[in-house]
Amino acid sequence: MQNKVIISYDAMEKLTSRFVEYISELSGQPVAWGERVLRSLPQYLTQHYELYEITVAQRRFLGILLRDGTDFRPSAFAKHLRHLLVITKDTDGYCLIAWDLPSYVRQRLIERQIPFVVPGRQLYWPELGLAVQARKIKRAPVPVAAVSPATQAVLTWALMGRITAPITPKSL
Repeated sequence: MQNKVIISYDAMEKLTSRFVEYISELSGQPVAWGERVLRSLPQYLTQHYELYEITVAQRRFLGILLRDGTDFRPSAFAKHLRHLLVITKDTDGYCLIAWDLPSYVRQRLIERQIPFVVPGRQLYWPELGLAVQARKIKRAPVPVAAVSPATQAVLTWALMGRITAPITPKSL
């Protein structure tokens, strides 16, 4: 079976730079994205992950870059992690890095205490003492040029003081 690469080289460059900016901004520590770890991995692991050295404040970590998050399951990752950590013993820890993960997957990673980073969205990395979740940005209402006749009638009634209590659309 051929190894399918989901993340292109350009996308990988963008992800690494966003990761470095995000972690250094949140931690206030220098962050360096290192070389790819070129140890022999079984085929089933190379299909899902790429390994990189990451340095955060003089501490070395194994960066596990997720190639494709569509079929990602934290339970399977926990099994894979046993093999990945045996291969790379000389680090201070590890961190899963992904472009995007659904919120329920991120919650399961936190429950399993698996460090991960989705740059710009969420960070859970207990070894660094960091756990951050970006809040959803509320968008301003879109201005309209005209309102419907039904809206005009409700607004008129409200301004005249004829709507004094909460009311349902049906009773309006």
